[in-house]
Amino acid sequence: MGDFSKWINDILSNEKLLRDIRTYVMITIALSLAIIYWGFLSNFQWTGIQIQRVLGLTVVFATSIFIVRIEFKARAFAAEMEENEELKTIEKQLFDEDVDIKNDELGIEYVGKFNKEGQDKANRIKTENTILKLMEKRRERIRRNRPTNALDAQIERLKREPEVDTKYKPIRYTDLISKGATLNSGKDVLDRDMIYYDPVKQGNAKSLFTIFIRSLIPGSIGIGFLISEPLVNIVLYYVLLVIGFAWTISTQYVLTRQNTKTVYFSTRKNKLTLLREMKAYINQRLAERKLEEVSDQVAKEMQQDQQ
Repeated sequence: MGDFSKWINDILSNEKLLRDIRTYVMITIALSLAIIYWGFLSNFQWTGIQIQRVLGLTVVFATSIFIVRIEFKARAFAAEMEENEELKTIEKQLFDEDVDIKNDELGIEYVGKFNKEGQDKANRIKTENTILKLMEKRRERIRRNRPTNALDAQIERLKREPEVDTKYKPIRYTDLISKGATLNSGKDVLDRDMIYYDPVKQGNAKSLFTIFIRSLIPGSIGIGFLISEPLVNIVLYYVLLVIGFAWTISTQYVLTRQNTKTVYFSTRKNKLTLLREMKAYINQRLAERKLEEVSDQVAKEMQQDQQ
């Protein structure tokens, strides 16, 4: 069993081999389309019951592919985490910084301040983009000798009352100190979307529809269960299922490892930066509180001496 597992891991680690597998799979699919049509679809009567059975088998096929997709994305993420020394280092640093954050009250205060600055920046960027578009329309109207009063009023209003960017998602304190949260650097403004990225779950929801569509052709092989030669068609179905497995594994494994190595790594670095900033903020506020306490104590002693 150990040798088999090692053999599988060796194959999955060979990106060139996986690329070749994808190519062979695509060629096989391309060559088999006409055979599938002539052998099954052209002789098939699209009645309600038969369509229902074909769609049922399509769902089964798509579900099988989706299960394999999830499993091998998880394997890819685990493999990258085990083999990537830089990721191991940053995960250790994240853990050390995380456990060192002890004042929840001030941590929440920092997150509130951070969110306000992030929302303000997002609002400013959205407002400035809108003003730029209005200015472009204004120049076009001037070029055509048309009035610009309405646009001028809109621009002035936006300068007084900036737009609100509803796409900004505030960060929660538990996101920052949770080991499960990760950073995503795909936006100009850092918000909650940027502290939650999971390479294993990435794209799974969107893939459900595309997997179903791709499964219609092998799912239509279910027609073979309704006519003669059931054994031949069952074999053909599972051949196509294996091809689907090969394609899914060869694409998702490589993609997930790449995303883990790049996007996941960069977002973990971003999270580490935020944790350190929060720690510095907490220490600063604690020092200020201590100074205030000392000042209050000195003031009380001076007042008692005067009395």
